[in-house]
Amino acid sequence: AGLIYGPGSAEGHRLDHLRRHVQNQPKRPGKHGVFDGGMQGALKTIDDAFRRAQKEQRTTKTIDRNRTIYTVDLGKRIGFVGGQDGGRRRNPMARRVRLVLEGKRVITAYPM
Repeated sequence: AGLIYGPGSAEGHRLDHLRRHVQNQPKRPGKHGVFDGGMQGALKTIDDAFRRAQKEQRTTKTIDRNRTIYTVDLGKRIGFVGGQDGGRRRNPMARRVRLVLEGKRVITAYPM
């Protein structure tokens, strides 16, 4: 879809940050979105979400300074809500993706 994953984030690279969202972190406070399908599934889902966002399909868009924040409803299960809050709620399924971009550079993306 033309998205760019480059250096940045506390982990050093955006792909390393994204990798945190392919497995649950049950002890993490709050909610933690986890993609189905490992890293490959996450990247495919993010591309699908970005394509829908560009067409404004089932998408909300917010601008925060130089970042664009999309919330895209993919209409099917794409992962689940983990972390401590998700665990208390028996890890409900996630159908939406939050996608935070600077231009086409991915800052973060996670299921919700």
